[in-house]
Amino acid sequence: MAEEIDYAKAMGERLANDSLVVARHPNTLQSFDVVCQMLGHLGAVVGAADRQDAIDRIGMEDLRTRIRRKSLGGEAQGAASGS
Repeated sequence: MAEEIDYAKAMGERLANDSLVVARHPNTLQSFDVVCQMLGHLGAVVGAADRQDAIDRIGMEDLRTRIRRKSLGGEAQGAASGS
């Protein structure tokens, strides 16, 4: 998974080094960079022995909050259904 994330980042870097692409699509490139950062954080969580600790170390507050909310919701639903 890490190799694929690195590959995506490398694609973004190639695009960012093309002045024509940067001039025409700066917002898209910025969005692509954010997505690559998110994938990196998610990959770290998935591969972590202690996923909660990996979530706590995510630097992107919005992503960390969304993951916590979803993981708490999933735990509450599982507890309510007896799973």
